[in-house]
Amino acid sequence: MTREQVAELSVEDVDFHWEEDGLISIRTCCGKRQEYFAEIPGVGPEVGIPFLQELMWSPGQFQRQTDLARRPGLASFRNPNRLSARLTKLRRVFRERGRKPWYFVRRNRPFRVAWHPDRAWRFIVRLAEPEGWAATG
Repeated sequence: MTREQVAELSVEDVDFHWEEDGLISIRTCCGKRQEYFAEIPGVGPEVGIPFLQELMWSPGQFQRQTDLARRPGLASFRNPNRLSARLTKLRRVFRERGRKPWYFVRRNRPFRVAWHPDRAWRFIVRLAEPEGWAATG
């Protein structure tokens, strides 16, 4: 998909949409869309947003608690209960049920979590240009 095609996608085309101006749109497993502005209630910008971004940037790749705890901003995940509690909050906001993963896939022994690879997302704020996308302008 080209940069232009991505830019043409509408909020309705993806399950999760996040724009740099603050619009956050989530399509839940029942098909309803929730919209927020600037922040996702109950997630928190200090730990919740970096955690969500770590999962989103590597869909389908399981992240272990020890790996997440090494990342900047996620040092509090050295305590496995913190990771589990944060995931529970995210799942509540995304209206996900534990037995039917929609956005977050979890495995035990050892505890690990991943963004569901079948869930489309569109994250407008980019930390770096993806390879192959030439800057326009």
